[in-house]
Amino acid sequence: MNCPRCLTPLKPIRHELGGVAVEAMRCRKCTGHFLETADLRQVEQVVDVRLIDWRHLPGEETQARILFCPRCEGQKAMDKVVSDRDKRVVMDLCGSCQGVWLDYGELEAIQRKGILAALADILDFIRKA
Repeated sequence: MNCPRCLTPLKPIRHELGGVAVEAMRCRKCTGHFLETADLRQVEQVVDVRLIDWRHLPGEETQARILFCPRCEGQKAMDKVVSDRDKRVVMDLCGSCQGVWLDYGELEAIQRKGILAALADILDFIRKA
């Protein structure tokens, strides 16, 4: 299976954070990740709070390019989906196999939250209670 972004062969990798472990495929060249939708949902349940949250995400031009699913045969274009966790993350989702492509920095952006954003979430929760 090759990277949909740069066509480099993908390698298996195991991600562990906050007691959640998921298997994914990673591109050594562009550091993007291909994983199952169910695994992405598990990753989204974990919040890694950081004092300073520095994110390096691809630009709009890169995120707007059509990618083809690395798993499905032929040229199956993936759909663009904005992450619920971070609106700056535009994921590529295959409607056939439910695989998800995350460009460099997007997996980390979904997992991490700065301390100020985490405090804002807590205050929001308290106000609604």
